[in-house]
Amino acid sequence: MAGLVKKTQIYVTDNQWTSLVRESWLKKVSVAEVIRSAIDEHLAETGSQTEGLESALRSSAGIWRSRKVESGIDYVNRTRQGWSKRANW
Repeated sequence: MAGLVKKTQIYVTDNQWTSLVRESWLKKVSVAEVIRSAIDEHLAETGSQTEGLESALRSSAGIWRSRKVESGIDYVNRTRQGWSKRANW
């Protein structure tokens, strides 16, 4: 266990607890270490999915850079034209 750790509390079923205890006994590590290892394995597997998403986001960043888009201020001013006439101000 390296670096700072955070403490958490989880609820597991009887079957999950039995499996955790069995695995910890077989590996000669604590139940907490079995859980941490399972979390690390899960994150390693799903990390590739996250990396794919991050890659897609990076490649699409600035995709509208060359489009002429009005600024937010111009949009608000354009949509508010005539409000004072409609509201009788």
